[in-house]
Amino acid sequence: MSFLTPFFFVGLAAVLVPVLIHLVRRARAPRVEFPSLMFVRQVPQRTIRRRRLHNLLLLLLRCLALAALVLAFVRPYVSWGADENRARGRTVILLLDRSFSMRAGDGSKGRSRFAQAVEPGNTLLAERMADAVARRAQDLRTVPSAIKVERETNPFLRADAAAVRQSAAERLGREPASTVECFAEVRSWKNVFR
Repeated sequence: MSFLTPFFFVGLAAVLVPVLIHLVRRARAPRVEFPSLMFVRQVPQRTIRRRRLHNLLLLLLRCLALAALVLAFVRPYVSWGADENRARGRTVILLLDRSFSMRAGDGSKGRSRFAQAVEPGNTLLAERMADAVARRAQDLRTVPSAIKVERETNPFLRADAAAVRQSAAERLGREPASTVECFAEVRSWKNVFR
């Protein structure tokens, strides 16, 4: 695990503030002497112990809240397998598409038509489209699907498949130089697909 802004770990010193407040509040009340204790009610020892435990738990929660705030400011991140992928000469990129063409709802029809245009020979895609038509006829949802199904039918996740590369090559007028170029061509095709 690494941190984007480790300088904010200095903020962990703020955890001492609740501890200091807790220690200061523990100051004993001054002793006052009475001539008679007959009318003073004695507090059970159990109540005192319960209050002490309550105060310690409250102190712990305050310290944890400040530590969580500091952790949010240092912005931790985990890079799973980044060194391993770099050693293999492979780069893994996660792209989140917020474009209008990827909107939810009835957009699944358009995505299926586009996938069919990119990869017309994909039998799994044809089965998925037939299933989607049947589900829509029953007024059932067609998205989201499982990642396994997406890997088999989504052209953006299959930029290394021969049929997708061939479709990209037809649009480029040459063979794509890399999977990234194939993906980029399919993406630009999707932007203008109607």
